[in-house]
Amino acid sequence: MKNFLFKLSMLCLILLKTLKADQFDDFVKKYGKKYENKMLEEYRRSVFYDNLKLIQEHNKRYEQKLETYFLSVNKFADLTFDELMVKSHGRIKLFNTIFKSSPRRTPIFLRTSVPKRIDWRKRGLVTEVRDQGDCG
Repeated sequence: MKNFLFKLSMLCLILLKTLKADQFDDFVKKYGKKYENKMLEEYRRSVFYDNLKLIQEHNKRYEQKLETYFLSVNKFADLTFDELMVKSHGRIKLFNTIFKSSPRRTPIFLRTSVPKRIDWRKRGLVTEVRDQGDCG
């Protein structure tokens, strides 16, 4: 009986790995992904399954009406959050530039208290007021 249960559990593990591989392989085919080498492909596979887990957890909350939107796999599912931000016009660099000059390194939207006044010019987000002529 123990031998049977062991073989059954091994078979389940193999099938689970095969099913997971199929999801990544389907993703690669659907979006025409090409990886430079096997090591990079395995890294992307790992990132894909991490993201897939996040998507599934979020969608469970959505079904429980704890979220207002659902998520699905798209062409970015093999990227980490940081990689996605860099691909999205280098926003991480912008984010770091904005908050590097802050007296506290905690972004404003994560702070427990918000300053009464912020001079966005000092943070490099807006320019000085200028005469726009007939355009303004």
